[in-house]
Amino acid sequence: HAEREAEARLSTMIRSGAKMIAAPISNQNYDVVASMIDDVAADPYVLYVAVYDGAGALVAASEARSPEGETFVRTEPIVRTDNGIRAEAGRIEVMLTDAPLVAAYWTALFEGLAIAALSTGAIIAALWIAAQRLIGGPLALVAAAIERGQASESRLSWRRNDEIGAVVRAFNAMQDFIASSEQALISANQRLDYLATHDPLTDLPDRRSFESRLLSLISDGAPTARPFAVHLVNLDGFK
Repeated sequence: HAEREAEARLSTMIRSGAKMIAAPISNQNYDVVASMIDDVAADPYVLYVAVYDGAGALVAASEARSPEGETFVRTEPIVRTDNGIRAEAGRIEVMLTDAPLVAAYWTALFEGLAIAALSTGAIIAALWIAAQRLIGGPLALVAAAIERGQASESRLSWRRNDEIGAVVRAFNAMQDFIASSEQALISANQRLDYLATHDPLTDLPDRRSFESRLLSLISDGAPTARPFAVHLVNLDGFK
């Protein structure tokens, strides 16, 4: 699932980059092209970006990063539409790596193993206590809750302050930890999504967010759509 999401996101990013580069490369504004590909090259999956004109000459390239993991190259034609006529103005080549995806996979695997180890420890402790005290009912209750494995539905209630009660409290604490970890992961992903489209200094939407919104307005354009304009403000000396 994560691999399909990454593939779809990267394909969209490369296609969007090719569309945004079409006008400046046709007008030979190579400085603008270079600044645009820097945004693409900032993605952790991207190692290198190169743009070629219609004659096959290299006109802009990002600084290459050291390859990690398996690498592969994606090419997208740069097509400009003028008065309804589509013409190929060049191509963009992007070298990608699967290293971030592999790292995320191993992190998720280790977290899953840790949760499985905690669950296994709780089961073993419950079995040992039941064997010592010959209490089959409480043991069955704990085992059934662990098998269900849903943090929001598997909390146990045991009022006695004995060994079984200690296991129940440990199990409930583990379930609370799992629930809080899941919420923390959701919050972290939401924060990453926000940082991906906002400038960390000003907390304003960045160029990628602007390009996405602009492309959305362009693609949704229709004779009945509201008109819009782009206002460029240049701040000299702003770093």
